[in-house]
Amino acid sequence: MPAIPRKKILEKFRKMIAGGVPIVGGGAGTGLSAKAEEAGGIDLIIIYNSGRYRMAGRGSAAGLLAYGNANEIVKEMAYEVLPVVKKTPVLAGVNGTDPFVIMPLLLTELKTMGFSGVQNFPTIGLFDGQMRQSFEETGMGFGLEVDMIAAAHELDLLTTPYVFNPDEARAMTKAGADIVVAHMGVTTGGSIGATSAKSLDDCVTEVDAIAEAARVVRKDVILLCHGGPISMPDDARYILERCKGLHGFYGASSMERLPAEAAIARQTADFKAVTLGGTIVAKKRRGETMTDKGKVFVYPKDVSAFGFDWGRLSLTVAPEVNGATRFSGGVVDLPSGKGHTRHNHPGAEEIIFVISGNGEQMVEDDKGNPVIAKVGPGCTIYVPESRFHSTLNTGDGPMQLFVVYSPAGPELALRDLPDFRLLPPGGK
Repeated sequence: MPAIPRKKILEKFRKMIAGGVPIVGGGAGTGLSAKAEEAGGIDLIIIYNSGRYRMAGRGSAAGLLAYGNANEIVKEMAYEVLPVVKKTPVLAGVNGTDPFVIMPLLLTELKTMGFSGVQNFPTIGLFDGQMRQSFEETGMGFGLEVDMIAAAHELDLLTTPYVFNPDEARAMTKAGADIVVAHMGVTTGGSIGATSAKSLDDCVTEVDAIAEAARVVRKDVILLCHGGPISMPDDARYILERCKGLHGFYGASSMERLPAEAAIARQTADFKAVTLGGTIVAKKRRGETMTDKGKVFVYPKDVSAFGFDWGRLSLTVAPEVNGATRFSGGVVDLPSGKGHTRHNHPGAEEIIFVISGNGEQMVEDDKGNPVIAKVGPGCTIYVPESRFHSTLNTGDGPMQLFVVYSPAGPELALRDLPDFRLLPPGGK
């Protein structure tokens, strides 16, 4: 597919913004990912060198290290992705600090290949401290990425740079950036995602600061967010609802890796539930056990548990455990420093009772404002229907809760989280 003119892309995006429609971009590490994203209605597709590593089961941060030539990898991937994309602009992730390229020639080549624009990746912006200082002092600093964006703008390519702070936002906007993407760090979640990240509320503050800085330079600049804890649609919704003048979301791991992990694991588990006779063990999907209506005395060790990176849930009362119909419940174990980040259970109320340990509980009010309290043994937390909430173990030791959902069933959606794993009865 030939490159789509920058003017045409921007005209479409400005109409979307005027109509209140968010702009969504996504990374594609394979041709199949690109086809699926286009089928889902994506607005921009980006080819990063990290996409190759990501879809090979390695962390996205591999794209920052010397495992291959980033710019050459993107050109190789172009032959897999560009021919199967029919109508969506495709952008190239360009390593602007590569000392072995003549940048105007590289950008011209990318445009000739069919790329409609560029983004600065790999980016020095993901480094900080002494490492970042070393790059800056030895001629491989962020300024080269700004220069690359300026050169791409001169060639009338769409430019969508990542920035990490207000100063970088101002510099990229002055260089002619069409879309400034506020980067919140490596995406969390899944089997190869980061485990540490800033909170969504931290992201709101940082995105607003970046947006304000960019708009001081040019009021019509388009702003998107990306990365860190913004890994699921609900996370993006949370940010978009709270940030002033944010126009959409860029996904990479969240657009292809996390959905693939969850879908493949779920499909495999469903096939494993088929017996040799060709039947399916009664409702035996991931996380379900055979119903025994006689089970009235149940210990956590008696049932399979839902395991996650942040802890575990042992359902001791549920339709699939003992036939309960109006509610379900079980024991939640949270290690020190871990917790279940902001989430909700659509259509269900929840009761959380603290058995042991100390933590921080957030429950949003009816206007979506977070209400936070310190909680300890004996505290009961009521979560109204569909209300977003989170729990964090802030103590030095483990924290144990008993949770009740009404009506029964919403907790089974947890099986679809990318870090889900089924733990056998009595398992660790």
